[in-house]
Amino acid sequence: MKALILSLFFFATLNAQNIWYVNRDAIGSNNGTSWANAWKSPSNINWNNISAGDSIYISGGTDSTTYVPSTIYGFGIAIQGAATPTWTFASGSPVVIAPAWHSGHNGDVYFVIRGNANHGSIMRVGNVSNLKITGFQFHDLRSNPVTSTMLIQLGNGDWGNVDSLIYFENNIVQNAGQSPMIYLSGCKTTFRGNFINQLMNSTPNDNDAIGISSGRGGHTLDGNIIIMRNDNEFTDAHRDAIQISNIGDATREPFHTITISNNLILEPIEGGVSWNNLIYNYGGLGAGDNRLKLYIYNNIIVGKKVNTSQGGVAVGRLNNTYPISLFLLNNTLIVKGSGGTGSTPITTWSVDTLVVKNNLVIGDISMNNMLNVSTIVRGNKWINYNFYSRPGGISGNFAVNDPLSRTWAQWRSEGLDLNSITGNSYDVSFVDKFGVEKEDYYTETGRDAGVDLSTEFPFLKYDILGNERIGNWDLGALEFGGTPPNGINVKGKVFLQGPYNTNSMSTTLNQSSLLPNSQPYNQPPWNYFGNESFSSGPNSTMVDWVLVELRNASNPSQVVERRAAVLKNNGSLLNTNGSEGVHFNNVDPGSYYIAVYHRNHLAIMSAAPVQLSSNSAVYDFTTAMNKAYGQNPMVELAQGKYGMYAGDGDADGIVNNATNPPPPTTTDYSIWLDQNGTMGYRRSDFNMNSGVTVHDVNQLLHINNLKETQVP
Repeated sequence: MKALILSLFFFATLNAQNIWYVNRDAIGSNNGTSWANAWKSPSNINWNNISAGDSIYISGGTDSTTYVPSTIYGFGIAIQGAATPTWTFASGSPVVIAPAWHSGHNGDVYFVIRGNANHGSIMRVGNVSNLKITGFQFHDLRSNPVTSTMLIQLGNGDWGNVDSLIYFENNIVQNAGQSPMIYLSGCKTTFRGNFINQLMNSTPNDNDAIGISSGRGGHTLDGNIIIMRNDNEFTDAHRDAIQISNIGDATREPFHTITISNNLILEPIEGGVSWNNLIYNYGGLGAGDNRLKLYIYNNIIVGKKVNTSQGGVAVGRLNNTYPISLFLLNNTLIVKGSGGTGSTPITTWSVDTLVVKNNLVIGDISMNNMLNVSTIVRGNKWINYNFYSRPGGISGNFAVNDPLSRTWAQWRSEGLDLNSITGNSYDVSFVDKFGVEKEDYYTETGRDAGVDLSTEFPFLKYDILGNERIGNWDLGALEFGGTPPNGINVKGKVFLQGPYNTNSMSTTLNQSSLLPNSQPYNQPPWNYFGNESFSSGPNSTMVDWVLVELRNASNPSQVVERRAAVLKNNGSLLNTNGSEGVHFNNVDPGSYYIAVYHRNHLAIMSAAPVQLSSNSAVYDFTTAMNKAYGQNPMVELAQGKYGMYAGDGDADGIVNNATNPPPPTTTDYSIWLDQNGTMGYRRSDFNMNSGVTVHDVNQLLHINNLKETQVP
């Protein structure tokens, strides 16, 4: 009893210190401890009081609240100018800054900058580490062009061996061309699920959507939508969707991998000039023997400019002595630019390793070359299984290489693109060419013409929408699974024992902004690499992520397909957009077993195959024990209500509370012991209340000891 009281006291104290508040209209003491005493601006956050895993909620009022910069440096949520990080937690859960969910404060939160060129950034995040910013809207309403200030700056250069670990997710950033939009500095920033929207404008200044420079790289740009619109006919300014330059430091880490994946990058305006490339790297690395690895995969990259030298992807540096490796895989790339050699869809300069496979490359107007490999690749070239097209087909020059032009036949005589195909770009049709939805780029072209790359690159097993690539892979970012939205929609109802309470489940993880933006099953033992994520954050009824499998009706141990989904508090399975069911676009209607996995509960499977279609009936696991496969496979939560057993913290299919396993063996108890007293999205938080305490052991782990999943 004494241990229980001490643990409860520790949890209560920790929880009280881990929730902070920001409210523009607060009139109290402004120390961040409550809504009445909230900090009035994120600029006022006292970082000396913040700990890893804390949540900082920003009030949106009853409908919406706008926060406006008050100084020339604009809206900053971090202390600037210190020589070393002012606040850093390189390990543990990040500090989460999110819109409030509390009644009276759960309106939309806007950060807005107004005025003229003398006003600076909306947000600068510097000299902090391990920070997540999610769910906000940023709007640039300045009246005059600004050429020297980034709208949002994430990271503050190189701090030695300290990683920035900034997570910028599910935000909306919008302007009308007044300034460059996003600047990623520092090291290891994750930029995911954001909507970057440049409104129609004719401003003449430079305006990259995302610039990456300084620091040591290590960034991830995943699942974003980037739309840029400018029709100025008289400027020589450039506007890259993503520009990378000057990464690296000779004294530190030799590898600086930057990943650009699953993004829709669109320039939908024909008029206007300027541009370099949609994705552009020219600036190399800092001095020293450092290596930049650049993975660009599963992107839809589209440029509609005509009278410009706008190109597609260009990486490297002329006569560069610094090693760069480029992996360009399963992208859909459309370029119309005809303003010169710069309009080439793919350009590389002085790279060490060049891998170009499974890409759908459309030169949508006459251009000199499809490829420009302008200097010798010092290591190896693996260029194969691609589709290339331009008006009238591929004739005349196809590629520039070292620095002579090659025809298609000459290019292939060098052992390159031996399994690739060519065509006439006028014969390539999409659902909606130059559309603003990823699904608009489904096409018959390149169907089943690719090669399975999953052994070397397991993250490619799933396309830009999270659909599994099966059989002969399609070229480009999308794997065809029947005319969308064909396939099946699995509707189901499942309860988890841990958060269950009176015919519903608590949403504490969601309310505490701990529910991850992207599915968490991309690790052992699940090893599911789907790209499911929230485009605008989870809604308030969502409990947690689950993994849903379809099993063969004749052989329930054979997995047909998998998808990550979300549980609603009433037990319903949801797609990430909140719609009912789990869509499997690549699966034909028919009978399948339905299996459901959770990260710390025992998996269950339907007792028999279920007839599934695009309009399936709901399969309700919660109403009877015999709805699940096996002998007593679920726990009775209340009279006539059943759910998945809690306590499987290591996800090995059995609840084990052994206290002293022989090394290196772990048990659910040993994992709980290691996490006890911590907050966050934890495997050992069996009741899913955002903290690991003795309640998780006494009320769930011990009573479920030796329970096993019966999913074959």
